[in-house]
Amino acid sequence: MWTESDDAGIDPLSDRRDIFRVDAGVEYFMNTITETSIDCIGSDELPGTGDILGMAKILLVDDENLILYSLSTTLRHGGSEVTAVANGRDALSEISRLPYHICFLDVNLPDANGYDLMRTIQQVSPATRIIMMSAVDPNEEQLRYLHKSACPFLPKPFDLEKVSSLVNDLS
Repeated sequence: MWTESDDAGIDPLSDRRDIFRVDAGVEYFMNTITETSIDCIGSDELPGTGDILGMAKILLVDDENLILYSLSTTLRHGGSEVTAVANGRDALSEISRLPYHICFLDVNLPDANGYDLMRTIQQVSPATRIIMMSAVDPNEEQLRYLHKSACPFLPKPFDLEKVSSLVNDLS
């Protein structure tokens, strides 16, 4: 697991494996990005609101190293604390251990279905906002569930500037 303190010239990810369009590349349906463990919020505190990008604790869940690296770099540059994991097991471990404001969640993980994992995260950490990501468009059933759950859907590939805007919109 990589944390911001490990970013000392080493590739942090090398060892890891009703819709409306807001603008080009971001579609909203309803309600999550990389892992971080830097001066975490106390376990009794829930994520708050406000200028979320500057203070957000974000969990990123994706099995693609380039996605994890680019998202974490972008979000850390905006002042967020970011933790990145490459599978569902590590995502559940993180979300159970620490409160996160937002979780970016890939639909296709090596060990989990992103939609099933989304349901579990919503049960374990109801205050965490989830942003689903995929290169494959959701089917009708998935669209209905995203709408019901108020989770935004971020189609891949995406513009990193739009990611920062999306994170701020969730505050």
